Amino acid sequence: MTTTHRFRPIGKQRDVRDSEAPTLLVLGGAGTGKTVTAAAAARAHLLRRDADALAGAARDRVLFLTFSRTAVAQILGRSKGILRDVADRVDVLTFHGLAWQLVCDFGRYIGHSKRPTLRGEAESKLFQEDPTVLSYNDLLPEALKILHLPHLGPLAQRRWSLVVCDEFQDTDSEQWTLLERLTEVGNRLLLLGDPNQMIYDKIPGRMGVGSERLSAAVARPGARQIPLPLGSYRDPTQLLPTVAEAVRQRNFSHPSLAEATANGRLRIVTGVDAHPAVDEVCAAIDESREYGASTFGIFLHGNEPTSAMSAALSERGVDHVAVGLSESYGEALSTFMMMMQFAAGTNTWDNVLVRMAVFYTSTVRSRYAPRLAFIIGRGQADGLLATRLEELRVALSGAPGLDAAAHIAATGWTTLGLNRGHRQWRRAAAEVIRLMTVSGHVLDAVSRQVETMRMESFTDVDAGDQAAVQVMNLHQTKGRESDAIVAVFRPDDYYGNESEPFESASRLLYVVLTRARQQVSLLLPNSPHQLVAPFVALARRNGVTSA
Repeated sequence: MTTTHRFRPIGKQRDVRDSEAPTLLVLGGAGTGKTVTAAAAARAHLLRRDADALAGAARDRVLFLTFSRTAVAQILGRSKGILRDVADRVDVLTFHGLAWQLVCDFGRYIGHSKRPTLRGEAESKLFQEDPTVLSYNDLLPEALKILHLPHLGPLAQRRWSLVVCDEFQDTDSEQWTLLERLTEVGNRLLLLGDPNQMIYDKIPGRMGVGSERLSAAVARPGARQIPLPLGSYRDPTQLLPTVAEAVRQRNFSHPSLAEATANGRLRIVTGVDAHPAVDEVCAAIDESREYGASTFGIFLHGNEPTSAMSAALSERGVDHVAVGLSESYGEALSTFMMMMQFAAGTNTWDNVLVRMAVFYTSTVRSRYAPRLAFIIGRGQADGLLATRLEELRVALSGAPGLDAAAHIAATGWTTLGLNRGHRQWRRAAAEVIRLMTVSGHVLDAVSRQVETMRMESFTDVDAGDQAAVQVMNLHQTKGRESDAIVAVFRPDDYYGNESEPFESASRLLYVVLTRARQQVSLLLPNSPHQLVAPFVALARRNGVTSA
């Protein structure tokens, strides 16, 4: 939804804005304006509180909790016209970002140090477990301990008089408990959800995700439920949302699909068996550009195919962001900083190699650390890579000053030929160089700032990297939108043990198809999974040719 003009809620949206229910559950399909309506409700809530506040009292704040800060920040960024004068009083955090804040502020009361340390996923893959260091999975349990403390819990809770939760239907047991604990002192809870976008209920480790979450919300004292009317602001023609709903219902004979393929808004390309299918993806981007698109989402199923596509696009020189790799930016910052310390004589080359191994691991979407990371980290590289590493070491150690060392480090990663993490490295280099200039080249001060940013990146607090092309796993697509999307399907994609009508996996397709404002391109292999096989039949009926 565009918010370049002032947003004026109508009908049920106005009811949401004006409600003062202690718990308000707002249900609506993709593109129905749940988030911008919540922004209007947040502003109205704060203005009401301001009007009732005593002179000199601290002004209320709103907390917006989500699974992806990048997705919601993208939407709220377009909602500045809604929040207007209260925009600086709305905090947007992921659940784990909030948990990390609580641990940093109050962790010492449950046994943590004054400056707690958080280990990223990449480090956890490379090194043995360290009970003295927090991991990502420790954050929510530790935050709940803090909120249970008799004096600190209410103190943290009173910071926000309204807590908004996006994609509420996908909260797990710990996240729901966190929401309940945050609203035990009379503050309000605004929940945004859509049962048709419940796509995490079959993911291992996501305990408690399911339709019962919506029932639990409605059962809270004074709770109210408001459904938003059907209709997508993302696509005013309503064609692509209608296509998505028909696909969710497995109705591939619905006339909207034939219409969308006939007018080019739904492109189905069959016979795509290449891995990664970078030629076909680039062709789809070019086709969509001719259609008028300027932003693109590239979606794949699984971390490994997503990582491979990102690497292939990098080889082609296609500027893009690999979504969900905010940790890589943090590890790039840390590695660049380590190079600067080595150049200054305050750190060792062995430690630089270890940080390189961690950074490389962070750029690869896999369950385990890649073998090459261990080779780099142990100083066991050979051949051309060993030569390039040695050249970088010599150049850094011989740099005549920190500015010269920073210039060498800025191109250091790309000269290694590893073909991963280039965008994160360029961004990290620019940030460290900026910090050095601001600090007067005081490395200790820069190092402290870098470490803070690095740990923030582990909780997806970072949302600063934007690009016209964004590559992501299918399960990372919620809350995002672009002019065109390109979804790549492979014959070995795994969607669980479901069969027709693919109740859960069809919801995933629905989410994917509703991300586009203008055009959807589906790239299908010769032997597609049965979930997407009906698209091949649809293509044949409409005379679509293979790749």
